[in-house]
Amino acid sequence: MLPPLQERPQRVVEIDRLKGLAMLGVICIHAKLGDGTELYEQLINRAVPVFVVLFGATSELWWSAQSARVALGGEARGALHAWYRTRGLRLLVPAWSAVTLWWLMAYALGATTPRHLSWLQLGVSYLGYAPWIGISWFVTLVLQLVLVFPALRWVQLRLGDLATLLVAFGLSSLCTWELWQIVDFGYRHLGSGVPKPGWYYFWIFSPRFFWQVAAGSCIARFWHARPSARVTVVAAGVFVVSVVLSHVARGAQDDVFAGPLREQIVMRFGDVPLALALLGVAGWLCAQGRAARFLVWLGLASWGVYLGHMLVHELFHLTHHAPETGPTARRVLYALTLLGGGCALARLGDRLRSLLAAWLTRGKPGVPGS
Repeated sequence: MLPPLQERPQRVVEIDRLKGLAMLGVICIHAKLGDGTELYEQLINRAVPVFVVLFGATSELWWSAQSARVALGGEARGALHAWYRTRGLRLLVPAWSAVTLWWLMAYALGATTPRHLSWLQLGVSYLGYAPWIGISWFVTLVLQLVLVFPALRWVQLRLGDLATLLVAFGLSSLCTWELWQIVDFGYRHLGSGVPKPGWYYFWIFSPRFFWQVAAGSCIARFWHARPSARVTVVAAGVFVVSVVLSHVARGAQDDVFAGPLREQIVMRFGDVPLALALLGVAGWLCAQGRAARFLVWLGLASWGVYLGHMLVHELFHLTHHAPETGPTARRVLYALTLLGGGCALARLGDRLRSLLAAWLTRGKPGVPGS
């Protein structure tokens, strides 16, 4: 008799390490560490695209595990239900907790924002759409990608990897080129309650990330997310070339409209070789020591840490403080505060979830301690 559907395939530690590094990058972004430098623009500020490539890889590994089980004679039905059930529990429950805490925090601090929001807006906050909660756009994006990934994978398997990658990159480029039209569409159909100039509507427009998702899926299938040394070196070389080409595409500095869009298109292409190269580097990192173990834990807990650091970030901004705009020393301290607060809230969430699970199973037949 075959075991039930796997909820998680065998872990790829390189992915966990890289997710931990990307989480550190996200924290540096919100603390604006190195803002304006080449290191910030080309590496740190790409933490989210790297996360999305890894999302494609881990999602493909999960679905490949289900396909392997079915090939051995398992039941084909139920994989889609398991996908949404496991992702829903893992993502939505912590997100609902964070949204509730934000509303309580905002009300307790006497913030004006909640007083201007309707019950409808309160409701959609729990569906993942909450532009009034600072950096929650990433939550909106991830929930969309989870919803559409099975359909994207179905298309990719039938269209073929090369054709899918070409179409996906074309779509990503088109989305970038039509940035202002996407922003205008958001203002017209979703309301004007987002900070100017409306980047939020572009950030949550998930089709612009289909390229990274499809590439992540290929990385999982071709190399099981463990690229060889040769692939790593080639990917690093392609990334370096993309950095040079992005500056060429930028053109004259006085071209403030088309130039930045051309630059962003090239940079979005470079996200994939960067993620692939970093995966290879993550495989070379020493697996021993507290720092290495912390990096893996940070990757595994990245969703909780993101939500936790989002609440810490919001606490500062609801009280009209913006440490990320201060001198470098203050930004470093703020980054450490975001990291510490995010980790502490993630650990607290895990503890509460364990206590709740123990309470729900107490007294059930076959459960230890019943």
